[in-house]
Amino acid sequence: MNHNNFDVVNMAKEENELFQTVFTVLLGGGEKCGVCGKSVYAAERQEAGKIIYHKLCFKCSECKMSLKLNNYAQADKVLYCKKHYQEIVVAKNTQSTNVY
Repeated sequence: MNHNNFDVVNMAKEENELFQTVFTVLLGGGEKCGVCGKSVYAAERQEAGKIIYHKLCFKCSECKMSLKLNNYAQADKVLYCKKHYQEIVVAKNTQSTNVY
């Protein structure tokens, strides 16, 4: 069997990807959820604000409503629905910027 350099590089790359997959599954490596801290796998992955979440963990920290990418807000890595973001984050920032 005669392999050229391209074949050898591809085989090494495939072996490395397989090793990484096995390592992730067996040892719990990989991306961690920004809410629960557990491993996130591709089928349950949600990314928002450069943070990875489980789809089931992607909910408002106040009311626990499930969120979507078009209806979430985030402050200091904490997730909110639009209503609670306004009530908690915006209201707090408005109060703290008033100088008397």
